[in-house]
Amino acid sequence: MLAGIAIFPTVFSFGMEPGAGPGLLFMTIPLVFSKMPFGNVLLVAFFFLTSIAATTAMLSLVEVLVAYLAEEHGLSRRMSVLVNAVIIVAFGALAALSVDKASLLGHITIFGKGFFDLFDYISSNILLPVGGLLVALFVGYAADREDVRRELTNRGALRVAGLVDLFFFVIRYVTPAALIVVFLNSVGVIG
Repeated sequence: MLAGIAIFPTVFSFGMEPGAGPGLLFMTIPLVFSKMPFGNVLLVAFFFLTSIAATTAMLSLVEVLVAYLAEEHGLSRRMSVLVNAVIIVAFGALAALSVDKASLLGHITIFGKGFFDLFDYISSNILLPVGGLLVALFVGYAADREDVRRELTNRGALRVAGLVDLFFFVIRYVTPAALIVVFLNSVGVIG
């Protein structure tokens, strides 16, 4: 959210296209730092810290896959890491080599999209809304209500009984309906 607060005013003040996607970070931040004293040094520091944040976030996501292969399929941790690394490199290479038409795999399309655009579409427009819907349905209907209440109130330390009831109403009825609308809109069923 903070990145959006920093990036979008810059996008509009420099007359850039706001629909450029994740690349906005690499287009707007250099413009901002170019207007500051010691901007080049701060720019290098900013992107260095951004790379650390991205790497640690990626490692926390991959840890789930590593633990799954190690615990559920009996692979050693080393082998689990290796299997995941090979899969990630394969998908990453497909995406990196198909960014535009001039790329090595840029001429290959599936449903009219290159690999990069296809992976982006599937993750952003299908997996995120469906995953959110499944989480909302699980918490709203399958999870033990008292366990959820204990988590939300810090084992009763927070006195927010009315808000917990509101949370259950929203997570059971409002959130699934909103996520279904988001999903249908993102796949083009509704406009």
